[in-house]
Amino acid sequence: MADAVEQVVTDDEGRVVQRSWMLDGQPHGETVAYGPAGEVRSRAGFRAGKLHGLVVTYAEDGTELLRAAYLDGERDGDSTVYADGRVQMVMRYAAGALEGETLAYHPGGETSARLPYSSGKLNGEAAWFDAAGRVLRRVAYVADRPEGPAREYFPGGQVREASTYVAGLLDGEVVTFDEAGAVVATRRFREGKPLDDPAGAAKAGGAAERAGMLAKALKTIRGGK
Repeated sequence: MADAVEQVVTDDEGRVVQRSWMLDGQPHGETVAYGPAGEVRSRAGFRAGKLHGLVVTYAEDGTELLRAAYLDGERDGDSTVYADGRVQMVMRYAAGALEGETLAYHPGGETSARLPYSSGKLNGEAAWFDAAGRVLRRVAYVADRPEGPAREYFPGGQVREASTYVAGLLDGEVVTFDEAGAVVATRRFREGKPLDDPAGAAKAGGAAERAGMLAKALKTIRGGK
């Protein structure tokens, strides 16, 4: 078997933009990409043309943006997303699909969300927290869709809003409380449609809808390999 050879790619001005180790015409070993000033923008391991090992991407200032583990072309293990040099999110993959708990963090490093994944989909109770560690909301998911109870909380732990989802749609009562526990408003839904106040639909189910927005954001992040 032949040995891997280094391949260097330059731009029109002769600057190196990529160094790769190649074997039989395919990347095999580390590939490094460079920015205009010669700064390293990414490092990626390959085996027989497939991503294998660590992939790390960098901002212009050299701080990491993403560190992801790959196995034979698929994410496998932890993928960590960084923002301004801090950990923003840690996702766990198995054979290319999210598996286990995804953790998101506040700028100060405190946990902002715990999201349970199975076979690439949200399954189980997802929870969001403020920077003091207090629960802001809990939403149950089945196959990426809200299913069952959703609760939003005041900082003191009292329920701010209670709702229920069936097959990803609001169904039943959405009850809003004040901090003393008194009911402020009650709205009724069936299959996602308001029964008694169509104009108030946009205000209903705030916790679960915000949870859905974050889930979509996570799907965008996890969509690329």
